Amino acid sequence: MQTSLVSIVMPTFNSARTIEKSLQSISEQDYPRSSVEILLLDGGSTDETLKIGERYGAIAIPNPKTQQEYGKFIGLNEANGEFIIFLDSDEVFCNQNAIAKRVNLFKSNSKIGMVLTGGYQHTPGTSPINDYINMFSDPFAFYMNRISSDAHIFTQDMIKKFNADAECNGGYVLNFKKNKSLPLIDLCAGNTISKKIFTPEYGLDKANLSLIPTMFYAIVEKGISVAVLNNDAILHYSADTIKNYLRKLKWRVTVNIHYQHIPGTGFSNRESFQPAITKFKKYLFPLYSISLIAPIFDSLFQFRRKGYWINFIHTPLCLYVTYNIGLQYIFKIFGHKPKIFSYGANTKELNLD
Repeated sequence: MQTSLVSIVMPTFNSARTIEKSLQSISEQDYPRSSVEILLLDGGSTDETLKIGERYGAIAIPNPKTQQEYGKFIGLNEANGEFIIFLDSDEVFCNQNAIAKRVNLFKSNSKIGMVLTGGYQHTPGTSPINDYINMFSDPFAFYMNRISSDAHIFTQDMIKKFNADAECNGGYVLNFKKNKSLPLIDLCAGNTISKKIFTPEYGLDKANLSLIPTMFYAIVEKGISVAVLNNDAILHYSADTIKNYLRKLKWRVTVNIHYQHIPGTGFSNRESFQPAITKFKKYLFPLYSISLIAPIFDSLFQFRRKGYWINFIHTPLCLYVTYNIGLQYIFKIFGHKPKIFSYGANTKELNLD
């Protein structure tokens, strides 16, 4: 029986430090390699990224604007697969049947338009800050979301919060009808969509750039089912130092305050899909941070769940984000718009106009 073609969309820019691990995990899948298309949306790498990709049969496509979300937009429109998996170049499949599980779940229920990964797993040999990222994502996202990204917690939190149906074919169909506030979901970490959501029946327009940060919310709004995988995890080789993570946090604050018109990660691109009370909640984040009690309580609660001491960095990180929010709003009031640079050691200024 012929297997469905699956496209893997992977934005890259000087990703040599991690990309081979990611591509190796794809090559080790029990899904036929001839039915897997790997698209590298490259923002102008000057390291070994493209050579490594070539060794694994990946197709390199230029991303003139470098930023990941633009790369994902190009990949979405270039992908030939029936199903499209979004996997960043620092993310690695833990299970050899990760692709097959996604395809089987889609085929078991024709109403499913999106399948979410089972979360991030502890990645041996990496900086402890990765364990914090797995648990909290980032301070503001956790405050808004109240859902951990950790693989042993994420699926259970989603099942409990969104009234999931009984497990079927390795996953749970979530029910968002009774919940007005939606979680922050990005196109990464192995989250997968079916191309059928772009058919006239559903009417989603893949030529619309704003769909990249809002894909999950548009799918829910259309009444298309979303499922979450069980016993499926991703290794995340994210920030290799706390310093680099602080740079990411500052980058996200800057983008969300000064560049709300561009597709990006964070709350601003998704705010219109949230109820008024959730929109108002964001203004209370500084109070949450400076109270000290609330973030310390969250640190203790998450520590009890997994035992990671790094969780106690949550309070100073909340204060750091609050400081940057205040600073960037001062810049905005006085008409100063900071330049934005790509992640990584060999950074370059991004063209976000």
